[in-house]
Amino acid sequence: MQNRLIHNMSNSTRLVDRLIEKGLVSRKKNPEDKRQMFISISSSGLQFLSELDISVIDFDKKMMNLPEPQLMVLNKLLDDLRNSDSVIEG
Repeated sequence: MQNRLIHNMSNSTRLVDRLIEKGLVSRKKNPEDKRQMFISISSSGLQFLSELDISVIDFDKKMMNLPEPQLMVLNKLLDDLRNSDSVIEG
């Protein structure tokens, strides 16, 4: 999944930190390997995802109504974004 994220590996910790600050996930050290962390989604995170699902489904329905040539252009633009060297900060 990391290769599909717009952020590079060094930002993964910061992304998790931001999710923790928002109460969406929790982090716990692995007692057997101190270098490893367990990240768990919180009940607030699950609630957020269920709300987000509605928006994603609505968006998908709108995308399915686009003519195929427009979908091809959209797909090309998304591929170009994923393959670009620029990093989008959020």
